[in-house]
Amino acid sequence: MPDAQEHTYDPLRALIARWKDDPNSTYRIWFLWEDRLKNFRSIRSGIAQVVAEIETDTFGNVYKHSSLETVVGSIAEQRQIFKGADHTHS
Repeated sequence: MPDAQEHTYDPLRALIARWKDDPNSTYRIWFLWEDRLKNFRSIRSGIAQVVAEIETDTFGNVYKHSSLETVVGSIAEQRQIFKGADHTHS
């Protein structure tokens, strides 16, 4: 027997769906932008590398030119992009 809530209209879900479907929305422009997705995948991969280095005790104690410096730089770059986006809508 189907759940009665399956057929209930949820205005918040409808609004989110409309926002995600809008080709000009911030969701599509900022979050699904191919370069951004590539950068997020790169950050995730970099974090995995840092974790692997820590787990195998090969991480070292020099920040400059380390895998951690690369990840932090990538995150900082994304932060700057988001800060720029915030100013365009102010």
